[in-house]
Amino acid sequence: MSFYKSSKEEFASSYLVARIKKIKWWFILFILFGLLALLVVGLLHGEKATQELRKISTLSSTVVERGQTTNSFDKFIPRVIIMAGIFMIVGIAYCASIFKLFFSRNGNQVDKAADLVKTLTGFFVGAATVFLK
Repeated sequence: MSFYKSSKEEFASSYLVARIKKIKWWFILFILFGLLALLVVGLLHGEKATQELRKISTLSSTVVERGQTTNSFDKFIPRVIIMAGIFMIVGIAYCASIFKLFFSRNGNQVDKAADLVKTLTGFFVGAATVFLK
């Protein structure tokens, strides 16, 4: 990849400080921007998921108190909770690929981690712009 100055094998054999020095400034900025977008998505979407989980607890306690057997979960939107789970899994993969980028000794793994970081940064930036509307 073009974000480090030397070959991927030489980059992978370096220590953390030496790797950071070899990475171009814009790629480090790119990683920080992606982490910021992940934080924005996590905070904004996490709040929506928390509200949906509160609905579940409120509805279930209402059903138990009133002895209702009808389906009171019609107001519940599981899509939000599923999306929060997906964002959490993708966020873990993003952080793991950043870790792999800086600590792996295998040149091919570093190359693949860099591609994944670029792809997931775009994903989180896109998701953050949707939630900021």
